[in-house]
Amino acid sequence: MNTASNVCIQCGEIVNCLYVEYSENNFRLTRCKRCGQVADKYVEYELMLVLIDIILHRRPAFRHLMYNRYSWTVTSVSMSIFAQSMFLIRFVVFVVLENSKSFTNCSGIGINNIETNYFKQFV
Repeated sequence: MNTASNVCIQCGEIVNCLYVEYSENNFRLTRCKRCGQVADKYVEYELMLVLIDIILHRRPAFRHLMYNRYSWTVTSVSMSIFAQSMFLIRFVVFVVLENSKSFTNCSGIGINNIETNYFKQFV
């Protein structure tokens, strides 16, 4: 993890490393010099928790996945395509949700009510 391509997930500042490993089970997360927060808290998280934060559109989770999760030095083209596709998907979802707020079906029930009733099934 000593590559210069790692970034702070809070402010986007480039950091030298995400953590310092003292022994096998003893490591310390690096703090960002610019904002003073932990550079990447997701280093300790499992991938499923990171994916939940991505679904919730949390910017630090996107930064962790795109910059700090994998070594992209070998496949820099793949990283570029991946990053562009992630932002394209996010943009399309945003546009669809914004347009659906004003859309109503024939019976006068809004799409938002349909979405709410759908998600209430899982609560």
